[in-house]
Amino acid sequence: MTAAPRSNTVTLTIDGAEITVPAGTLVVEAARQVGSEVPVFCYHPKLSLAGACRMCQCSIAMAPPPGQPARPPALMTACTTRVSPGMVVDTMSAPAIKARESVIEFLLINHPLDCPVCDAGGECPLQDNSHAWGPKESRFAEDKRLARKGASLSPLVVLDQERCIVCYRCTRFMAEVPGQAELDFHQRGYRSQLRVIEDRPMQSRFQGNIIDLCPCGALTSETYRFRSRPHDLDHADSVCAQCPVGCNLILDSRANEVARVRPRQNEAVNEIWLCDKGRFGQHYASSPDRLRAPIVRQDDGTARMASWPEAIGSAAVALQRVKQQHGPQAIGVIGGRNLTNEDCYALARFASEVLETPNVDHRIGARNRAANPLAAYGLDSFNSEYIDAEHADAIFLIGADVYEEMPVFWLRIRKGITKGAKLLVANPRSTEADRLAFRRLRYLPGQELAVLRAIAAALVEKPPMVEQPAPPPPAEGQEPQPAPPPVPRDLSGLAAALGGLTAEAAAQAANLNIDAVRAAAAALAVAKRPLIYVGSRLTLRSDVDQLAAALVGLAGALGSPKAINFFPEGANARGAEYAGLVPGQGGLSAGEIIAAAAEGTVKALYLVGENVLETHPDRQQAERALANAEVVVVHELFETATTQHAHVVFAATAVPEKDGTMTNAEGRLQRLYRGVIPAEQALADWRILADLSSEMGVALGYAAAVEITRDMLADLPVYAPAAENIPAEGIICRTFGSDAGARAPGATRRRGTVRRPPPAHLLRARRRRDDGASHRGTAGHRACAIRRGERGRRRAFWTGCRAARHAQYRARLRRAQRARQPALS
Repeated sequence: MTAAPRSNTVTLTIDGAEITVPAGTLVVEAARQVGSEVPVFCYHPKLSLAGACRMCQCSIAMAPPPGQPARPPALMTACTTRVSPGMVVDTMSAPAIKARESVIEFLLINHPLDCPVCDAGGECPLQDNSHAWGPKESRFAEDKRLARKGASLSPLVVLDQERCIVCYRCTRFMAEVPGQAELDFHQRGYRSQLRVIEDRPMQSRFQGNIIDLCPCGALTSETYRFRSRPHDLDHADSVCAQCPVGCNLILDSRANEVARVRPRQNEAVNEIWLCDKGRFGQHYASSPDRLRAPIVRQDDGTARMASWPEAIGSAAVALQRVKQQHGPQAIGVIGGRNLTNEDCYALARFASEVLETPNVDHRIGARNRAANPLAAYGLDSFNSEYIDAEHADAIFLIGADVYEEMPVFWLRIRKGITKGAKLLVANPRSTEADRLAFRRLRYLPGQELAVLRAIAAALVEKPPMVEQPAPPPPAEGQEPQPAPPPVPRDLSGLAAALGGLTAEAAAQAANLNIDAVRAAAAALAVAKRPLIYVGSRLTLRSDVDQLAAALVGLAGALGSPKAINFFPEGANARGAEYAGLVPGQGGLSAGEIIAAAAEGTVKALYLVGENVLETHPDRQQAERALANAEVVVVHELFETATTQHAHVVFAATAVPEKDGTMTNAEGRLQRLYRGVIPAEQALADWRILADLSSEMGVALGYAAAVEITRDMLADLPVYAPAAENIPAEGIICRTFGSDAGARAPGATRRRGTVRRPPPAHLLRARRRRDDGASHRGTAGHRACAIRRGERGRRRAFWTGCRAARHAQYRARLRRAQRARQPALS
């Protein structure tokens, strides 16, 4: 007799409501689905179960075995108890309410009354649960435990030990998510103290996340400490521009300054995590060293502040002169990898329609003209999604330092490793990934092609096995046919491409151990879901076409042609590629533009957000290029080494000051909104380009960023999936080899009409606005606007407080009525 199939769902009763949930669901999560919020401290859905605080206790009655009497309910922790058929849960029983009250009373014995000055005040789970579930007064009359306040765990994180409730969220996060167990609790009971192992400052790149996880204000941010109250902050959803991951975040600002940064949940991108660079690296927008106005260099070489009409006019005259005397080919445009899509699109139109030059690129230092090395094979440069790394069974990193290039994506890879994936690391230097690598292949710099050939040769020696189609089901009365055995994959094409190269010879050419090469090839051969990630620097090499061919051959041998993923060089490099910031027909790449300017062929350089003296691999060549160029126009946020050589410097806005969209490494289009008003006279890059185009006789026709977004989505086929709507989590947009963003030099769009420059008074009026932001001049006007906004927020806050007090009173009445009812039997 065969057993009945096991059901994947469980039906139970919570607070009188019957609900069906997947098997294995925790009671605390099932209760949320029926609208019953169970209070928690130690529980977090992204961490392991602890059951340390006991705050989530509920009365739970298990279904008795057949023929047995009903069992009485018992107090159990909802965060560690999984649902079972017939279970009856009462989250508001009298014993549960009494237990929670006791837990709160116990936790508050040594907790200081710091709420008026605590950074977590107003958004603290301990504060909220104390109001909702705690006793009205404390019976504790002894002296509270004291500890040193404001102890630094690192230059970024501050610990107030008196507030700690020992929930273990911080220690579990550090040990489980980034795998860097730097925190531990010393001693036991009320003597427990959080400390850094080895008594040194924390080194992790993800330590800021423990501030978000802390439920009691014990861990706070050094940069935000005592700066503001939560109800005084303005909030704006944005996207991080520090790396290509494109993490979603919330900018909290006060008095037009970024006060703090919090993660915005997006399970497809960053889940709820941020790296420290993204969390603490957004305050540059409020730096006092920002450029506040344009700078024009005079004939005697001295630089001075200028008005926008003067700077726009000076740049227009200089660029027109070079274009007329030397032709459009004498102008080079570089920039876009860290701009918004709207800025990139406006810059691409400016280069093609106004300057009419094909010399456009966003990849500084690129020695090739292929923004997508896999386009010839019908593939995009990044062909998987971030979440695929969690489900892969083999991950091959070549020339990639994920921990440095895309830190939050490293957490995805690490999660895949904990699920059983084998990590293969090929890199000329040591990286963080080496600690978890199944095999490490250390080669000499520049030998990536030899490494790929060695692995391919090892696969040819022992090809992957391919499952054969199952035989058809037998007819009635016939015996079932056995499944055919797997057969080796046909790699004759790969063998021919290698030209008879053996694995030993290939490994010797790459200076690799042959056993390590064969072990890596064997791990890839048995993988059902392999993924290959290529470092961003490899996309800039002159032999990138050969690398792409070798990668395509390797992926084809594994039966996963879409397993290849190139890391982009820059936060919005994919958006710049889609917008058309790539060399046109006969155009030069970024590296060739700098080399041509150093030789005197390119006479004018237009640099947008690109400090070439710091980012170009050959600084001496970049210095010669800037010195020999007749015209250098720069968009920048700060004075840099490059601006010292510029003839015109435009004061641009930072990403936290912009509205628009960005495209991350996996091709996900995401919206971002302005968190702070632009610094004084600074303008958005697209606004500068629109005004400069008008001055040069071609109107791009844009007055707001949203107009560019609409035009871009309608004009570029790659963004067709987002033409109707961009959801909150973003949407994947890819070319898969199509030439979606490229445009011919001089190609005009439906808005690209030539007209005379506008009158000076209209030009000045246009300078005063930047996508809706007022630039009426004085700092006093801006301060008045900020004060008016703060007064309005305070009124709204106190109105909300009164409503909240009434809601708490009504909730207490309901709880008291429920408590007087007989207990669940």
